[in-house]
Amino acid sequence: MLLPSADDSPQQWTGSGCAAPTLYTCLDEDPPHDANLTYLTANPATPGTLTATFQMQDLPVGVLSVESVTTFAWALEEASGSSMFSIGHRLSACSTFSAPVTDLTISWANVTAPLVVDCNGAAWTVSTVNAAMMQIRCQDDGIAAAEQNCRMTSAGFVVAYTIETGLYTATEYDFRLLLLVWVLFLVIGLAARSSLFLVLAGIAGTFFAFSAFAVTETLWTLVLFILVGPLLFVMAAMIALGGRGEAWAS
Repeated sequence: MLLPSADDSPQQWTGSGCAAPTLYTCLDEDPPHDANLTYLTANPATPGTLTATFQMQDLPVGVLSVESVTTFAWALEEASGSSMFSIGHRLSACSTFSAPVTDLTISWANVTAPLVVDCNGAAWTVSTVNAAMMQIRCQDDGIAAAEQNCRMTSAGFVVAYTIETGLYTATEYDFRLLLLVWVLFLVIGLAARSSLFLVLAGIAGTFFAFSAFAVTETLWTLVLFILVGPLLFVMAAMIALGGRGEAWAS
């Protein structure tokens, strides 16, 4: 989840519990929705549309690719009426808002909008996610006081992405190098009856199984994680004790 990190322009909403130029601090909540302790309000003096714009946090270091982006905002209207609310994003050469526009109610709701592609129509990349700004728009009738004003207490991007996991990536499932190391240690350990190489095989096998389970969440990898390491450690101990027994006998 990427949260607002700075105000940008246009910035036409007002804050309760925060103020310009740090209105984003009313929205950067993790977990989302602070029970309405801080929020932003769109309260135009005349009928029209008000827009709030925010710079966003960057993706973590090590992200290789972006699978999807979804915007979210916890919002309501302050009195029964017709407050039209939409979420969007902006890049250097384009901007877009979600469709259809949401008609808010007087109860808090998590308004979400999946963004299949960016506003240029291109697939999301790490660089475009890091460059994207969030835009929030409210359109109401401009009547004074609370009627039909938009209120927002939290907002952000939910991003599904592929990260680097050691030597491998979560989408490639490429564990061949680690598997080769594990097989090499195991073969040498068994052929030479070496407790050292069996211990190394146990360590490599346990790490391999844990990595595979973390990525695939399949049962066989969990069984490997539980059994491979301890089994090889026991074999190594038996060989080591057997060698000592032979040495004592001689």
